[in-house]
Amino acid sequence: MRELVRAMNPDIPVVEVETVEALLAEANARVRFATFLMWTFAAIATILSLIDVYGTFRYAVRQRTHEIGVRIAFGAAPNDIVMLVLRMSAAHVLAGLAIACRSTI
Repeated sequence: MRELVRAMNPDIPVVEVETVEALLAEANARVRFATFLMWTFAAIATILSLIDVYGTFRYAVRQRTHEIGVRIAFGAAPNDIVMLVLRMSAAHVLAGLAIACRSTI
């Protein structure tokens, strides 16, 4: 590129020659890094929230283990037990979401 410019006009100084792709890559480096950090933190937050939801389910089941055992002993269907656990855990999860949404406003 330098030789081409010098051949056309030797009075034009050629200081630094870069491709458009290199210039764009350099200009977008901060944006790409910030995006990478955002996705990384979002993935960590998602994993932590899934662990928390699992803990909520586990806690709810553990608190009512005896009740679940009595229901099974009296002939409750497995689907009924699953729905019972899902309902009580969903109530805990929805309460947590409501508190979290309320605190961000």
